[in-house]
Amino acid sequence: MIAFGDIPFEFGSTMVPLGLSGHSPSARHSGGANIEFCDGHVESAKQKRWIESTDAARRRWNNDHLPHPETWR
Repeated sequence: MIAFGDIPFEFGSTMVPLGLSGHSPSARHSGGANIEFCDGHVESAKQKRWIESTDAARRRWNNDHLPHPETWR
């Protein structure tokens, strides 16, 4: 499950709890963001990969590992 990630910030970007912040991951790192997971590992991927409307991408945002399409905007 995703815990923290880069978000756009007034002075560049910062790491915040993404699920609570209401922000999307930034595109700071060559069009991508670094994301830290609850188990401590970090992944880097293009911004669009983190926010795409697919079951595989959305499962990573929920502690029950289900995509919950009813919450997609």
